[in-house]
Amino acid sequence: MELGWTFVKRRAHLEELKPTGQHRLEFQDRLQQLPVVHIPIGLPKYRLFNGRTASLQEEWLSEHPEKGEDFFRRDPELTEAQKVQHELLSKLIRGAGLLDYFQDTSNKQVDPLILDINGFVINGNRRLCAWRTLYELDCTKYGHFGHVDAVLLPPSDDKAIDKLEGTLQVEPEIRDDYTWDALANMMRLRKQHHKLDDKALADFYKMTEKQVRDLQEMLEYAAVYLGARGKSRHWSLVSDKE
Repeated sequence: MELGWTFVKRRAHLEELKPTGQHRLEFQDRLQQLPVVHIPIGLPKYRLFNGRTASLQEEWLSEHPEKGEDFFRRDPELTEAQKVQHELLSKLIRGAGLLDYFQDTSNKQVDPLILDINGFVINGNRRLCAWRTLYELDCTKYGHFGHVDAVLLPPSDDKAIDKLEGTLQVEPEIRDDYTWDALANMMRLRKQHHKLDDKALADFYKMTEKQVRDLQEMLEYAAVYLGARGKSRHWSLVSDKE
């Protein structure tokens, strides 16, 4: 299974592609018409700084201390890290029923993936994981996933990309799709990375300051609970204990 082309090959291919359409998206605080391209499924890489897998990554690191705390931050191009991220996403797609959904060949891609300028998936990591899994299983039956549509973002910084992720994935109607701990850990990481206070964090994710503080307190209580039981950062043990 291809889990992302090399950086040079990826960028070269993306630069050569001609848009097949446009997609309207609010990005960098303005509404933009962005190009849609048709890409091989093996081309993009997963974004390791991914909100949905924040808790799963912490749990994996607690079980593999020899890999170092910066395993998912050290090099996003690292093949080993991309493989682990695929495994973590595989857990999510099974739990969410995405694999079962796309196993029905009448269910094809509707919305495009969203890629940054370097070919990392900003939105659609779970769907990409499901399509790759099925295409690897039977490339004839699931040949329609051999190439997929993707929106290409213009050059930007991490903060703009994280804000876009928040807008696309943590709207009130989508937020229920997150476990409480994944949402809390994602927000904790973004707060540290961008040096946000509670008000800025609440604005970032369209929440109230009270909701932000409640989630942070829950995370602190859960951390103490797990630590006292010798299961530090095993968030899956408390995901259903809101």
